Amino acid sequence: MFSTPRRNNFLPRRESSFQQDLGARKIHDECDLIEMVNKLQNKLAASGKLLDISLPQIVVVGCQSAGKSSVLESIIGREFLPRGKGTVTRRPTVIQLQPSTEIYGVFLHLKDRKFTDFEAIKQEIIDETMREPGPTGFSSKPINLKIYAPNVLKLSLVDMPGIIKNVIGNQSEEVIEDVKNMIMKYIEQPNSLILAVSPANQDIATSDALEIAKKVDPKRERTLGVLTKLDLMDAGTDAKEVLENKTLPLKRGYVGVLNRSQQDIEEDRNIEYSLAKEKRFFENNPAYSHMADVMGSPYLQKLLHVQLREHIKKTLPTVRKELMQKLNSVRNELREFDAIMNLSTDKSNAVQAYLFKLVQYFIDDFHTKLFGNSERVNFDTLDVGAIINYKLYTDLQKILEMPTSLKEEELITLIANEQGIRNTLSIPSVALEAACGSILDMYIDPLQSFVDSITDLLISGVEQTADLLKSYPYLKSVLVRFINEAIDEATAETKELLNKHIEAEMMYCNIYNYGFKNSKLKDGILCNPVKIWKAFNELINDDEKEEIGKSDVDLSTSVEYISGQLVKNTSAKENSKILSDIVVEYMQLIQKQIGDVTIKYIMCFLVKKVSEFIKTCLLVKLMASDNLKSLLEECERDFRIREEMVATCADLEEALIAVQSF
Repeated sequence: MFSTPRRNNFLPRRESSFQQDLGARKIHDECDLIEMVNKLQNKLAASGKLLDISLPQIVVVGCQSAGKSSVLESIIGREFLPRGKGTVTRRPTVIQLQPSTEIYGVFLHLKDRKFTDFEAIKQEIIDETMREPGPTGFSSKPINLKIYAPNVLKLSLVDMPGIIKNVIGNQSEEVIEDVKNMIMKYIEQPNSLILAVSPANQDIATSDALEIAKKVDPKRERTLGVLTKLDLMDAGTDAKEVLENKTLPLKRGYVGVLNRSQQDIEEDRNIEYSLAKEKRFFENNPAYSHMADVMGSPYLQKLLHVQLREHIKKTLPTVRKELMQKLNSVRNELREFDAIMNLSTDKSNAVQAYLFKLVQYFIDDFHTKLFGNSERVNFDTLDVGAIINYKLYTDLQKILEMPTSLKEEELITLIANEQGIRNTLSIPSVALEAACGSILDMYIDPLQSFVDSITDLLISGVEQTADLLKSYPYLKSVLVRFINEAIDEATAETKELLNKHIEAEMMYCNIYNYGFKNSKLKDGILCNPVKIWKAFNELINDDEKEEIGKSDVDLSTSVEYISGQLVKNTSAKENSKILSDIVVEYMQLIQKQIGDVTIKYIMCFLVKKVSEFIKTCLLVKLMASDNLKSLLEECERDFRIREEMVATCADLEEALIAVQSF
């Protein structure tokens, strides 16, 4: 069964003078150990990195009505914490106690000012809370306060906002989770001790403080319980078994305290009065008199001092290891920064040089993604260059699988119209160009869309690489905008050149092309005579002749009839077949040429042109733009971050030296 630590567990025994000297030196060293952790706590809090290192510290948790503030004020012996209805504490308060003949307080954010008036300390906590997070909301950034006073032991406590069960007034329901999450950030640190404050007039099994502590300390090894409001319990009841660690055992046990009553506060009775009242309560109450020496605020202060001291000693190896790991991490990050910044002795152009480095970083990565041929290629997913290559040799081929000839009816009509009123012995060569031109016209829109698809890939590839600069949103946006403008210009040029190539193919058919081998052209494109009028006289009856011969018969009637006869004409069909064979063979040759030219135009006038712009013109355009000042200001932020990293390194090195000295 767990038990509450007794006084004789930490009070020194009588020893020889030599042993007393050693003991005094040991106590002094142990006090310095607490002071060392306090200094480290302040450094990390000042740099905003308090939660980055799991420091041995005592975190005070409890619901809003548990009496946390009174417990802390009784320990310190002064009233200094803000009070009021609802949620008053909205930031953690790191309270460090330092024995001194003087009585005053010093805030970390106001190092040069001594607060001798504790009402002023209370007001400064309120004012600092109003500065951050403001009139509403919560912040996990702590307020650090060091109190110098007689009759205190070296101690460090982190007072958390009270656990909220129900919102009041215009508070949002979200504040319940906000406070809980803030508390969890502090108590989940493995080196934190948890001081769980619970009111004795409520069932200990439903204690909010013990419940939240159990989530991070399931074995209850880091939790010390404090029971308040023992004088407010119902008549005939007591918390004896809880304080004897029997009801809900904690490895570190429980301590009972008696807070100032509301009447004491209203009558302005000081804490000395309350401490005397507390002492009488435990000594005279039959339920607690046998344990009076291990109850009350003075005992709690001594116990916390001993437990914190011992906890620091126990966790020093862990803290030392964590400090070393953090220091190595920051050093590595600093080296990476310096490698990119390429800092020289002359810092006058360092920011501009850093901007060059960032842009070059983008250029190199995009070039690798587009052209490959590097040991830095991606192993996880296909890059933009590989996808463009795939589309050039798959999607483009699908576009080129279009018809290579016209319908028979279309070719018959084409030949007839090309002959016009003439009687010819061969198919007019212009019919070949007309047929091929009609087919090639169908290629224009798909090829334009194909160029757009490659453009979309380039834009997507630029966006992907630009994510490397996501920490520099303004640089990223300006850089992407300039490149997209270059892509749009190159896309328009590529489309225009491709259209001109199609236009040239439509305008002239080169039947002497070395790849064109059609045997029907050796003796000219001969054709069979088509005599529609003979068929007309032989096939139609007298009534039809009379109807068609009327003067008022419109042209469309004749066109419809003659077209119907043409497609039935054997000679016309043979001529159509001759032309179709020639068109098919010629278009198959042209398809290959169009595919080859499309790939070359896209590679030369789109991909290569965009790549050259990025390599040779992008940086020049950035430097000449009106955005340069804003770009440099964004880069200067990293120099400030670097300074913070250097300061963090120095703080961690100093802390590590201090820790290693014990």
